[in-house]
Formats: sequence, C-alpha cells, structure tokens
Amino acid sequence: MSRELPVARLLRWRLEQGAAGAPPPPSAARLLALARPWWETAPARLLAAVERLRQMPPAYGFARTPDARARAGHPVPVLVDAAEPSETYAHALYLAVRAGRMRLRFRLDADGALPGDALELTVGADAPDGAPFEVAARRAEG
Repeated sequence: MSRELPVARLLRWRLEQGAAGAPPPPSAARLLALARPWWETAPARLLAAVERLRQMPPAYGFARTPDARARAGHPVPVLVDAAEPSETYAHALYLAVRAGRMRLRFRLDADGALPGDALELTVGADAPDGAPFEVAARRAEG
C-alpha cells in the first residue's frame, strides 16, 4: 500500500482545513473603509495636529550655532505622532523627483522621538487645496 498522496488531493484537504477555521471574508465596503487614509477617517485628529504644528515657533538663528549639523538643511516643524506625540524640527538634506518618485532625506532634531527604524510619514501642503499623502520611511545608517 502506497503512503503517497497525490499533491492535488493533499492541497484540497489543506484548503478545506483552512476554510473550516477561517473567519468570513470582509465585505467590499469594509475593505474600502480600511483603505481610507487616517486623515479622512479622523479629521479632528488631523486638525489638532495641524494646530500643534502652527503653534511651534519658527526656527531661525541656526547660522550662529557652533554645531554644523544644526545648520544643515532648512528646519521644518514636524509632529512625531508616537505613543507620546512630540514636536521637533526636521532638516531637509536632500530632495529629488525623478520618474514620478520623490526621494527626501531629512534629519530630526530629536532622533530619540522615533518609535522604531521604520515609520509612515504623512506629508501635507500649506495650500488649502493641497491634499496630504502618506509614504513609508526608514532610518538611515549613520
């Protein structure tokens, strides 16, 4: 007697086992709701974050600091929305747009504020009709 099972029969058996314990699939409406960006589902949170950024003082006077790292890049107010939100400044170090892709390198004044090596950034425009967008970012070495 052969103990070998045809692969198709084994796969069918595994599919039946998986389907027996799987939750029902979400509806199309639920999938669309999950795909919406956070600023559409929580507009009050977006307005609160924008207001916090507007209250941050402008960053001037870096030319007089002895630290060369502090002078690199134009300081832009940012809000790190981790478990404990904090305000800091990001210094734009490199910006390039090629073939529909934007590459941005920046340095935060408070590197310790980042929750990990990878994060999602929400970038917004100052213009009233500028829509925010989300991008994935990761911490660079050095």
